[in-house]
Amino acid sequence: QPVADFALTDVCAGNPVPWMAADPVAFGYGTATWSIGGTNFVPSATALPPVWSAAAGTVTVEVTVSEAYATGATCSASDAQQANVWPNPTANWDVAAGYCDVAPVDFTRTNAISSASALTTTWTVDDGTGAPLVSVTDDLPDALSGVGIYTVAMEVVSPEGCAADLTTTVEVHPQPVADFSLTNVCAGSPVPWTAADPVAFGYGTATWSIGGTNIAPSATALPPVWSAVAGTVTVDVTVSEAYAT
Repeated sequence: QPVADFALTDVCAGNPVPWMAADPVAFGYGTATWSIGGTNFVPSATALPPVWSAAAGTVTVEVTVSEAYATGATCSASDAQQANVWPNPTANWDVAAGYCDVAPVDFTRTNAISSASALTTTWTVDDGTGAPLVSVTDDLPDALSGVGIYTVAMEVVSPEGCAADLTTTVEVHPQPVADFSLTNVCAGSPVPWTAADPVAFGYGTATWSIGGTNIAPSATALPPVWSAVAGTVTVDVTVSEAYAT
């Protein structure tokens, strides 16, 4: 007598559904006729046709195992099982390709799943200089701190183990420091100037304004500042750099 009992394994959407006969030997005592979601398949010895669903839900599989003998006897058995097809989450975030090193960068996820189940988010941040930062949290505050190139990855997993992930490269650029000072002079003499941080002042191109008149941008050089008469002179500067990121 055939034994048709079998079991299906729940899967994430888009994956084949595994199956196992309760008694593989007795399952082989006949020829199996399968029905998947109400659609019959040509009988085979034991093989279940591929079962999968791109959409979440349930899938029903039925089987009849039978054998007709020369003595006129037909021995058969049937079974039906359902498998859950779990939804896959969608991984989304607000990560940009580049930032200025003004303050630590915060990452915020906007993950979603059709079942509205709680999701577990794991962040990995690697600056290439040591062990990556791994954090299991919804959002990742202070993710990047300091100039450099970082590999940022996020994996989101549902309670059923269905996962989605994202990976990108993020570059943090140096932030210019425009602070400078002027030195008082006698009328008719050029006004000396000094950058508070000469290195950081050079992280961009300087646009100067002298007495309200804008001067064409230059790397760092302040055009000559002087006045033939006594009084005050006002100098403004903006240092900026646009990056490909």
